[in-house]
Amino acid sequence: QVRGILDHANGISQQALETADADVEAYEGVRAAHRLPVPISARDTAKAEAIQKALENAATVPWLLAESCDVCYTKALELRPICNQNLVSDIDVAICLLQAAVAGLWVNVDINLKSIDDKAFTENLRVKIRTLVGRIRAVDPVPVKELLGLVWEEKLARRDSEGR
Repeated sequence: QVRGILDHANGISQQALETADADVEAYEGVRAAHRLPVPISARDTAKAEAIQKALENAATVPWLLAESCDVCYTKALELRPICNQNLVSDIDVAICLLQAAVAGLWVNVDINLKSIDDKAFTENLRVKIRTLVGRIRAVDPVPVKELLGLVWEEKLARRDSEGR
């Protein structure tokens, strides 16, 4: 069971790396669309359409990456109770990193949605990303604020004991 979860997570990780490369390409597409010649009459529409299509792609790619993070997050939650207990802290770190990644991707999606004219597209993607973020926030075995608080308390206690 553990091997199956790890194999699936490794496949998702590879897919996520490929999607991250696509995110770079999507941003380049937006830049390229904005560099098109200043429009004259019929070309006005072509440039505007190119920019909108590039922005939609730039919003979709991080959404796809957020979906991959969600799958890995789910797999980490499945793995946590059945793995060697010496590995739980490693899984907790992965969970925290996946939470941070999804939060960052949400910001990325949201900033691109603000410039897209197609309201049905923006609303659909906005609902999807908020639903995903809500699901991750609802199942949080490692409350990040609490964890960070403990880390800082330990660090300060150690410094105090060492007289720094």
